[in-house]
Amino acid sequence: MQFIKSLFCLRGHDNADRFLTLSLSSMFGCFFINALLLGSAVAKIVFIVVASAIFFTSAIRRCRDSGIRSYNGIAISLVMILTLAIISFVESKLSFLSLILPLVLALYLFARPSEQPRIYITGYQGPVDLTELTQIEQNERPQMSRRVEPSLFGESVEQEDNPAPQVAVRTSLQAKLAKNDFADLLQRWMLNNQGATKAIVGVCALLAIGSVGIPALMSTSAEQTVAMGEPIAAKQTVVARSVERLHELPMPDDYYLFLDDNYGLIIHWKADRTTDGEIWSQLTAQGDDSCEVIEFNKGDKIRTINVTVENSGDYYANFSPLDSAKVVSLLARRGNFGLCGYNFSLKGSQKALNSHAEYIDWAN
Repeated sequence: MQFIKSLFCLRGHDNADRFLTLSLSSMFGCFFINALLLGSAVAKIVFIVVASAIFFTSAIRRCRDSGIRSYNGIAISLVMILTLAIISFVESKLSFLSLILPLVLALYLFARPSEQPRIYITGYQGPVDLTELTQIEQNERPQMSRRVEPSLFGESVEQEDNPAPQVAVRTSLQAKLAKNDFADLLQRWMLNNQGATKAIVGVCALLAIGSVGIPALMSTSAEQTVAMGEPIAAKQTVVARSVERLHELPMPDDYYLFLDDNYGLIIHWKADRTTDGEIWSQLTAQGDDSCEVIEFNKGDKIRTINVTVENSGDYYANFSPLDSAKVVSLLARRGNFGLCGYNFSLKGSQKALNSHAEYIDWAN
């Protein structure tokens, strides 16, 4: 518990090793967190807040330890917070390039030498008491050698070879100057190559900007291309899909199931809409976000490949052949589902699916 408190302590000092360890943990934890949390925005925000707090407090302690102004740590922490937000919410692999800038800035703080000798415990010196981490169990201490001294009346007296007080056998903590060979080497290089250091920071800043700007430009270009070619694309979709929708199955709540020639499931329903064309595409991640997944009442979600509208109101949601069996199984077992803002009851769906040879195996 004391160790956790030390992570969020604004007072005190961190040596170079502890600061670098906490920095890398905050940065590269994003890779694993984003893979595990998937689309949970709330969980991602919680991680950003916790990781940023740990990085910020450690940066302030590192500034104090090396005798430089705290605004250096504040500036680097702001860059870190922005980077974590970019990685968590920008859907592009290029976004991970933005990590280079806070990494380089963190190395600058890492390389700064400690201002004076201090007593560090796990790299920390401050008001949080971490001495319990240095205690050695009594049974792990080597037994002190003893010798027997003769006495005047024939009785023997045991004496310790080392008559120092008991406190001397305990682990002693001495103030010392934290040293790190790599940090010293990096500090000397930066001092001797200030121009190159500034150039590296500048390039890293450009990469960070590009990691956000390039995907945004590509997205805008793709959207414009889709908009310009929408009438032709819509007509081609109608023609192509007209020969691929097979095995029609009416479902109880006024929607229909089809299979394409690759056994990809298609859900069709009618609604009021005037504009035809593709309203959602997984390929471009553009369009109506409510069409991105089909969501069932117990929280199951499966992505659509795309959703199109034909004849001013005929919706067609297309799924991957890999997901067809799963979607049909959920249609048979769940109570309702939502798609593109429309909700459908699944009452009687099991019976309907069992009535068609193409769906009965998946439904059971």
